[in-house]
Amino acid sequence: MNLVPKEILMSHLQRSEGAEEVSLPIDFFRDLLYQAMPRTWVGLPTVVILDIYAETLKEHRGGSMPDGQIAFAKAIQQALKERNT
Repeated sequence: MNLVPKEILMSHLQRSEGAEEVSLPIDFFRDLLYQAMPRTWVGLPTVVILDIYAETLKEHRGGSMPDGQIAFAKAIQQALKERNT
């Protein structure tokens, strides 16, 4: 589901100021409601974290430890982003 861009929201709100009646598409309200709903955080199971760690270790073997740690953190961040969007 697409989120309502701020510009569109502000445009609709500005047009409705002072109006007795406002006509907005139902999708606008559906998307707005969806944005306001609390979402359940989806974490990563240990086995997925270990898989990402093993893959990162293979890619950065021989590299400096901070480079590997940064790559691991970014891979975890990407996996969480995919599960939570």
